[in-house]
Amino acid sequence: MEIRTKPMPHDIEAEQAVLGSMFFGTDAVLQAMESLVGDDFYAPVHRTIYQAMTELFSQGSPVDIITLKAKLEEKSLLETIGGMDYVLSLASSMSTWANMKHHIKIVENKSMLRKLIKAAASISAKCYEQSLPVEEIIGAGESEIFSILISRNTGTGFVPPAEWATSTVLRFEELSKSEDKISGLETGFVDFDSKTSGLQPGNLIIIAARPSMGKSTLAVNIARFASSRNNIPVAFFSLEMGRIELGSRLFSGETRIDSQKLRSGDLKEEDWIKIVDSIDLSFNDSSLYLRFFRCKYFKNTLHVPQAKVRKRPWFDNCRLSAINECYGTNGKSPTGDFPNIPKFKGFG
Repeated sequence: MEIRTKPMPHDIEAEQAVLGSMFFGTDAVLQAMESLVGDDFYAPVHRTIYQAMTELFSQGSPVDIITLKAKLEEKSLLETIGGMDYVLSLASSMSTWANMKHHIKIVENKSMLRKLIKAAASISAKCYEQSLPVEEIIGAGESEIFSILISRNTGTGFVPPAEWATSTVLRFEELSKSEDKISGLETGFVDFDSKTSGLQPGNLIIIAARPSMGKSTLAVNIARFASSRNNIPVAFFSLEMGRIELGSRLFSGETRIDSQKLRSGDLKEEDWIKIVDSIDLSFNDSSLYLRFFRCKYFKNTLHVPQAKVRKRPWFDNCRLSAINECYGTNGKSPTGDFPNIPKFKGFG
């Protein structure tokens, strides 16, 4: 195996710019904390300084030269990072934080490249060893790459209590100012929405029951309501039902026609009127996107649905994903997670 001699991707100046910009106040610190964690910094010195600054902010202390010096001294790290001279050089390096978002993106991208290199090295090592089945290597490699993709949207590494507590309290403050008591996505089931405040971003809701209890119908109805009533893009993955069967359930829910009548074709004139009206009023302008897969396709390829849906232009605005999931996949879930999107699964 070829030995890597090139340095890992990094941009020291961008890291310094981010740290220097954080001295401009609360908004600047929050902007950095929304995208970066300590491990995103390549230089250990910058990692230490960033962690000290975010810790100060989480404790409710101002982030300035004096408080940072005290925090680093408290941890006996001031001399380790180059002393007060280096702290002063960071604070004086930026005259404005107007370009901070751009600098953060550079640091984030370099961190992502380093993670990809490490993942590629791990995959390469497994290939050279030839000790695992090819399918298992592919699955492991895909999982490693996908975890990096997830971290790009949800943050990386462990988050200390001081950080997650601050963001949680800020969320409480935001909700307290809202008049709408349903803070999440409405499902159309009033009692459920009242008890849960709707489907929340990032939530995973599993609908599990014995066969033929109505799990798939419930999932379909939630997806249909979210798409048509809330006018938002919804991604529905079917690993069990074909397009005709799933389409029949959607039409049944929208038209109130008994599903057995739709399956048998025993339709009267008034039924046809309802079907045509539902196409014009509900489905033509709907943003409910369906994707059909065979269960066996996912035996070793766990994240294909996400990879495919991310290529679609509507995905950036997608607010809900639903997976009608079959069993018999070696106990593994055939799909991973979409960041910051509520999702629910119906297990048959």
